[in-house]
Amino acid sequence: MRIDKLDGLRGFCSLMVVFYHYPQSFLPDFIFSNFFIRQSWSFVDFFFVLSGFVISYNYSTLSNTNDFWLYIKKRLIRLYPLLFFTTIVFLLFKVFSDNFFPELVISPKSIKLYLFDTCNTLLMLNSTPFFGEMSKYLGINHPSWSVSAEFISYVLFGLSSLFLFNKKNLFSFVTIFLCIVIYVIKEQFTFANYTWFFLRGIIGFNIGCIVYWFFTKKFSLKNNLELVLPLLIVYVSYFFHSYEFSFKGVLNLIFRPLFFGFVILVLLKTNHYFSKFLESKPLKFLGKISYSIYLNHILLLLIVPRISFKLFGLPQSCLSEFLVLSLTMLFVILYSTFTYIYIESAFGKALKKLFKI
Repeated sequence: MRIDKLDGLRGFCSLMVVFYHYPQSFLPDFIFSNFFIRQSWSFVDFFFVLSGFVISYNYSTLSNTNDFWLYIKKRLIRLYPLLFFTTIVFLLFKVFSDNFFPELVISPKSIKLYLFDTCNTLLMLNSTPFFGEMSKYLGINHPSWSVSAEFISYVLFGLSSLFLFNKKNLFSFVTIFLCIVIYVIKEQFTFANYTWFFLRGIIGFNIGCIVYWFFTKKFSLKNNLELVLPLLIVYVSYFFHSYEFSFKGVLNLIFRPLFFGFVILVLLKTNHYFSKFLESKPLKFLGKISYSIYLNHILLLLIVPRISFKLFGLPQSCLSEFLVLSLTMLFVILYSTFTYIYIESAFGKALKKLFKI
């Protein structure tokens, strides 16, 4: 099931994550320091909430173990081909650049550490403390930690559907509460944040499941309400960027996904100009390739700006940095279109045919 307006919002959010990760040394300061860009890391929480909603919509009933394993296979086929491809490409790039272009490398690592990072990613454990201190690097391609968190959420959802069908909403609430408690305990004992990101994914995913429950209820909202959403999104980013206060980490953990859940629910129940904007062809296309954008962008951000300014010696100025930024974004979209067609779609279809799904 695809809802065009939510796909469009997914596309916008994926680009904002790219802006967030763009290296500061190659970006005009007025862009890098913009409060909205500095808070765009939080759009990953939107992905988790949207995923919980979509999975709940498409898999409202898993009545037996055969349904469960079919569901797991489908989720693996959706995630793994691109995850495997981008992980191997990233590993080859890191080894190649460390040995042949050391002037372009910020922090080289040993082959052994790269292989540990690769295993961490391919086993989809890089959002967990499984690899201990090594987990702080979040795998070989660090945005892939969210794939790990998402798959863990998939498994929990499938098990709750299978064994707690009549209490799925209760399970979601209890799971959210327990994850928050674990996070607070973790913070008290100063465990490394990087090894516990799966908690963030589980919370967002289960809030998405609750959004689906609200969506099934018969109620309506005034279409004009959605016109406030862009302003709210901007204001929330400004607030969290501008103010420091106690328990900000916990509030981020809880409030961000709740807020995105509210945004999704309003969009599902309304249809006005903001919906029309999100349903535009460019944003829908970006939404379609957003998974590829998300897993590809770090590689392109490491290559294009450094080659432009360091290898080719392009003088840095506000204009040249803006042009290279535009070129980098174009390469991200073009390369992600390629991987969407030839990795995500092609291998997905081949695996479905192989497993007769």
